[in-house]
Amino acid sequence: MADENSSIRRRAYGYARVSTAEQVQHQTSLRQQRVDLKAYCDKQSIDLIEVFSEPGLSGSDWKRPEFNRMMAGILSRPHYLGRFVGNKADEFGNVLPEEDWTWVECPLLITQEQFDRVAALREKRAPRNTPARVVSGPTLLIGLAQCGGCSAGMTIRTGKGGRYRYYSCHSKVNRGASSCGCPMFVPKSWILW
Repeated sequence: MADENSSIRRRAYGYARVSTAEQVQHQTSLRQQRVDLKAYCDKQSIDLIEVFSEPGLSGSDWKRPEFNRMMAGILSRPHYLGRFVGNKADEFGNVLPEEDWTWVECPLLITQEQFDRVAALREKRAPRNTPARVVSGPTLLIGLAQCGGCSAGMTIRTGKGGRYRYYSCHSKVNRGASSCGCPMFVPKSWILW
């Protein structure tokens, strides 16, 4: 008996970026990234929905409009919960009552709890609810990251003129080294969710 899900193809978004002016001018690297994304998806039987491209933006810069647009679309899509509305309008385009909507089942990728947690974080950090300096600032985990030793909030620190970013325990920074047993500088890669 054939697997009933064998006809379901995976879908993906692609993201291509170059950061130097020379790469932007020649467009070769960006074009090659698109070709590579398409070839990979074809080989893996994945439908490539869209490729988001950003020429001339550094990967360390979080102010990348196309990347953020891609992520917002992914993080707000209810399809990952295992179903989506296939039809909620009649033949004239009028929205039907919710009990008349047609629901389509799809593979469950995340739990309702995970989806709700992401939605709550996105809503909390939306520019209409949070000052722009907090949302667009370099401290991505502001209000979220906590010290594993004393549960104080983590504060951003930089080294080498801002080239390196670290998190530090707020308690240790303000009250001294003896207030917490955690390391003085915690690289971003050590932060656990």
